[in-house]
Amino acid sequence: MDDRSNVLLRAAAPSPRQRNAAAIASFTLAAASLAGLVLGPWLPAASYGFLLHLPAIFAGHLARRQFVKRPGAYANEGMATFGLAIGYFGLFITVVIVVSMAFGMITFRPAK
Repeated sequence: MDDRSNVLLRAAAPSPRQRNAAAIASFTLAAASLAGLVLGPWLPAASYGFLLHLPAIFAGHLARRQFVKRPGAYANEGMATFGLAIGYFGLFITVVIVVSMAFGMITFRPAK
């Protein structure tokens, strides 16, 4: 029996596509920033997770550029997409919070 026709050998063989480190970094940073947004009210140290949105977006765009340069060479394109989506969502939420806080500080009049 030829090795190419053996289904079990082909299934057990490693994929020729390699992992993209930038996509994994984008996914990890976005997940940590999302955890920081969720856990921020209860765990004050986690509220600094908003700082991870920008690196997640940067790593996601870096990974997407690598996917375009070498199509089919990397296996985890979904991780980069998740990192970009959650990174931009977190950035949007952070901007909304900062603008609303600034607006509240401008319009707040202390009682006399």
